Amino acid sequence: MAMQVNREASFNQAWIISTIFLRNAYIPKLSIKPEMMDYPYSKYLQLCIKSYEQKQYLDLDYVLQNLNPQESSDFLGVLQACPNDAYPAFVHYEKSVYESYIKRTIDKECERWKNGEISLDEFRKELDLPAAYDTDVLNFDDLKNTLTTEQRALKLVGYPNI
Repeated sequence: MAMQVNREASFNQAWIISTIFLRNAYIPKLSIKPEMMDYPYSKYLQLCIKSYEQKQYLDLDYVLQNLNPQESSDFLGVLQACPNDAYPAFVHYEKSVYESYIKRTIDKECERWKNGEISLDEFRKELDLPAAYDTDVLNFDDLKNTLTTEQRALKLVGYPNI
């Protein structure tokens, strides 16, 4: 039985894929994993991450070579989904995908428990989901204040020259 993906969830997932192609520096900042997305977006994200890990950038040829012709055509359409590449919007869509993943997981485990496939203890254990990811966006004033008033080690992901 094929799983139905609603239009909003599909758009959110496509938006994330197209955004990371525009801004490769967002890949290390990802708080979601490929398995949190629906097929085929999960496959696209997995290939994007592998490409980035191997080459330190997203290689379109690498991704397309690892897809069948129909998937390649669909993937090229997904790359056109992103109207802009603003990081706050990226975080918003990433959280939407995460929330959809949590909802699907809860619904699936509830059905398994209702059908007697798992015990109540197993149900509780299966619902031990990771906490929501909180990604803080640091603006220039916050960064300046932190650097001038606090002694703290900073990891600036995606900005190797700083």
